[in-house]
Amino acid sequence: MKGVKYKIMCIFMAIFLIFPAVYTKEENVFCSKTRGWTPQNSGTNQDLNGISFINESTGTVVGNSCTILHTIDGGNTWNAQTAGPIYDLLDVSFYNATRGVAIGYGGTIIYTMDGGNNWITAQEGWMIDYYGVQMVTENIGFIVGKNSIFQPLVEKTTDFWQSWNSIIFYLNGNEGLLSDVCFLNEIHGFASARVWNGEGAIVETVDGGTSWSVIFWASNALNAIDFPSQNVGYAVGDNGIILKTSNGGTSWSYMNSGITNTLYDVSFPEEETGRAVGSGGIIIFTEDGGNSWSVEYSGVSSTLYGVEFVNSYIGFAVGEDGTILKYVGDITPPQTNCTLYGDMENGIYINNVSVFLNATDDLSGVNYTMYKIDDGGWQEYSGAFIVSEKGSHNLTFYSADYAGNVEEEKSIEFNIGGKIEMQLYSGWNLCTIPFKNNYTASSLFNDIEGCSIVLGWNASIGDFNLYAPGIPNDFAIKDGHGYLIAVKNDTFFNITGMPIENVSVLLYEGWNMLGWFKEQPTTTASLYGAIPHCNIVLLWNTTTGDFDLYAPGVPTDFPVTIGDGFLIAVSQESIWHGEG
Repeated sequence: MKGVKYKIMCIFMAIFLIFPAVYTKEENVFCSKTRGWTPQNSGTNQDLNGISFINESTGTVVGNSCTILHTIDGGNTWNAQTAGPIYDLLDVSFYNATRGVAIGYGGTIIYTMDGGNNWITAQEGWMIDYYGVQMVTENIGFIVGKNSIFQPLVEKTTDFWQSWNSIIFYLNGNEGLLSDVCFLNEIHGFASARVWNGEGAIVETVDGGTSWSVIFWASNALNAIDFPSQNVGYAVGDNGIILKTSNGGTSWSYMNSGITNTLYDVSFPEEETGRAVGSGGIIIFTEDGGNSWSVEYSGVSSTLYGVEFVNSYIGFAVGEDGTILKYVGDITPPQTNCTLYGDMENGIYINNVSVFLNATDDLSGVNYTMYKIDDGGWQEYSGAFIVSEKGSHNLTFYSADYAGNVEEEKSIEFNIGGKIEMQLYSGWNLCTIPFKNNYTASSLFNDIEGCSIVLGWNASIGDFNLYAPGIPNDFAIKDGHGYLIAVKNDTFFNITGMPIENVSVLLYEGWNMLGWFKEQPTTTASLYGAIPHCNIVLLWNTTTGDFDLYAPGVPTDFPVTIGDGFLIAVSQESIWHGEG
């Protein structure tokens, strides 16, 4: 949850900042990281006083002299945006990617409805100062600060700052200012306060900001407040003060920070884990709900005014002179495993393949998993999916965690082919191997139960190549060619393999023996019409032990299915590419 932070300019003036970390799915680039805090390039020397991120990639920072910086890559780069006012901006809050509001000195309120490309001035030049803002819904938002006579001030809008109502009150009769605001929902909210005498207070509303009451009085001024959950909240301030509630604000307890630095901001992404920042570049952290705090090395001596953690493993701190620090606590990317399910024979899937991707990350957790099939575009994995297209496939995938660590791409190759059960009848059969194969006549002979002869037509000489036991004439079984196979008894021949994508069979003048390798059936008439200079198509009929003939004037057409061989006669040489 975003807090509202500030830097004390005098007892009633403040500035503050928050800053989260981001990573984009589109930026699937593996990179190494360093654990801990490292400086970032903000591109400005202005103090940066407020920040708002709507996701891990997109965020906006505001600062002195109406500085507005925008990032879409998790803070790796920042681009300046422009607005009309000249006052220092102290906080910003975006509800979504387009709607945001920034506030600051002089009663400045500016808002955008297009992600910051254009900022519209709603108000400026008043004798009031605003220190914190929070958009609770798309239209409902709250601003806190003080008016010209040092009364705590709350502004509430229900129409996205087209209009607003002012709520003014005292802190148990005392002047002061509201330094930070944190709403749990549209109705229930809290604000931290600085009292005129250096003490502090926490105020609460349970009616959507219409009325406010002091629920805790602190010994030191309070500068920031943050609730990681409905029940647990923290507030920090001067002289190292830290307060905690575990019952939704009903009671508050002092925690021992172990320091006396002024703390300007606090951020708890989880109930137990959080950090506070302050003067002299101090950063302290706890992992046990604030019972113990340790100093963390920041590498800077400039005062830090804001801190925000996107999760327990990635966060940002900001401060004087454009200081931006980024914290990375998880530098180990996720690991993704792929499991394929489907019927496989001889290393080839013979039907649809179900793909399961399972990513694990022991620290910040898996944010998303991306994948692509072959040369297709990247898609975010949301559950098991099916690959049905036959052919060779390459599945590429990777995962990213909530700390922005991206796994190196992995890939797995798999093949989806087909299977047919070819019935062979006693005697001669004219067939083809309809898949890519490495068969020779001898190996095909050995794989077919009861096979006695394998004949392949040699169109160049107009005669058969014969293989049988004792005859050493072995030859290759080629794609798109038909073969006569003699078997002693009726049998079945199961074939699995990858589909044949294309063939280039030289057709000689006269007879040629071809094979139909496509799943889509055809007919003898279609073959006749598709093959140039074709005169006759013969299809072997195993029932009659003779050929069925198709030619012009012959009225009978015959079906041709995958695995069937056929004879054609052509009057001129040409190339057959599987037309039919």
